[in-house]
Amino acid sequence: MFFMGRSTDRKHAVEQTAYETFLERVRRSRDNLTNVTNHVDGRLRNQAVANKAHKKGPHEEIHTESSGRALTLLKRKTQAGVMSTRLLEIAAEVLDTIDQGLNTARMELRNLSRENRELKASISYLIEKIYDVESRLASARESGAYWKFMRELLQLDHKLNTAGDESALWDACVPYDRLWDTEYAGFVSETAQTVLDRIDSGNMKDITALVEAIPIREAQDKASYATVLQIIAQRCYQEECFKICLDVLNKSLTIRLSTYGSNHPIISASLNCLALVYGELGELETATRFALDALTILEKHLELSSNRSLMARQYMQTGQMLVSFNHVPEGIRSMQTAVGMWEDLLPREENYWCQAVNQMARTCNDNDYHDDAMGLGFDLIDYFHMKAFGSVSDRYPTIYEVAYAHELAHQNAQVVNLDLYPIGNPVHLSRPQQLALREIAISFACRGELKAAQIIATYLHLCSGHSVTDFESAVCLNAHLIGRSDSRSARFVAPELCRVFRDRDTEKKGLLKILKRFFKGKR
Repeated sequence: MFFMGRSTDRKHAVEQTAYETFLERVRRSRDNLTNVTNHVDGRLRNQAVANKAHKKGPHEEIHTESSGRALTLLKRKTQAGVMSTRLLEIAAEVLDTIDQGLNTARMELRNLSRENRELKASISYLIEKIYDVESRLASARESGAYWKFMRELLQLDHKLNTAGDESALWDACVPYDRLWDTEYAGFVSETAQTVLDRIDSGNMKDITALVEAIPIREAQDKASYATVLQIIAQRCYQEECFKICLDVLNKSLTIRLSTYGSNHPIISASLNCLALVYGELGELETATRFALDALTILEKHLELSSNRSLMARQYMQTGQMLVSFNHVPEGIRSMQTAVGMWEDLLPREENYWCQAVNQMARTCNDNDYHDDAMGLGFDLIDYFHMKAFGSVSDRYPTIYEVAYAHELAHQNAQVVNLDLYPIGNPVHLSRPQQLALREIAISFACRGELKAAQIIATYLHLCSGHSVTDFESAVCLNAHLIGRSDSRSARFVAPELCRVFRDRDTEKKGLLKILKRFFKGKR
């Protein structure tokens, strides 16, 4: 096309030059004919003048007349030639104008053709973009439907977990209720059951009067009466009758304060129930105040070794409640106290300790305390590592040490000798170990330590078989694609969501301090 355009331009240039040459020839011919006409006319005038001045003979006159007629005829022919050349000049100028118009039209046609091609290309591009947008829209609709379904599942899972936690909060006072009288419970069981049936049926009209009608025989029955009131308050809470629940619960708390005193652990459990109800009512400041008061009471009984497991459980529940009230530092501090108490009771309370450590690590990761989550996971893995290898455990690097060594080697191959840190053979991992490694992988990924997260996820995938937990952990193989969201579970079922990791050199230096003992004496 380029060469065709050049040849066409050359052709037009040659035609334009040819038209210009023809017009010049016509004009030159016209000028020549005009000069000849003028010359012949001058000869005729000169001859006429000469004939008047001199008289000639008959022979000369005949010659002069024939010469005059020839000049006159030549003059007429030259004049006709001049007129013809003028007409030809006009025709040549018209042709030249027409040719210029044609050239202009050709240029406009060429430009229009080019614009047409560009428009066609733009239309084709827009059609492709429309198809692309339509496919993305269809994908977004499918993804939206999927995430809506996943959100419903997560809400259901959250409700189930919350229901379990709430039940534990309501039942936390049972171990401390030393004055509970079974005989009194049997005495008021019929009346109490009537109240509970009314609540279950939704008839809340005369509940307060029925509660007031529950009899108290003796002063020593007040503690049991307070427990009955809490059972009724719990049922009101389950039926979302929060106002009646608060009234009954406050009455129960008042009786317990007069019976057990203000510093008894059962008061802490009652305050936690009040905090739970106020949290449902949206009064988070009041709920937080009650939860902190409950912690204050618990801190006065840390020396009681017989109740340490129960108190640790209550610390854990209070910490979870504070986190749900958006008081994350206070909640984590309470959970940390529970973890420390259970750690002192190892190995007898191993299950509770592992559960608390993993739950606290999960809370730390969800609230961007990745260093703390990583440290908790390290503690749990070190505990099982020591159980497996005993006193020689330092000779065998843990999987997170291996992962961090690979991360350092990925950044600078000369820093660490990876031959000393091979990924071990797959072994059976307990549920707590899997969850701890999962939290460590999340912490590495959220810190931008993607190679380390990938190593841990690969090891989890090798060790876990094909369980659901393994599927969730194996998604960490795409740790660089893990997206941050409000829902923790969505972080694992949606590896296609992208997150831009920030470079956090200060945290990396802190991690180096945490792990400085890991690479000591490893030979």
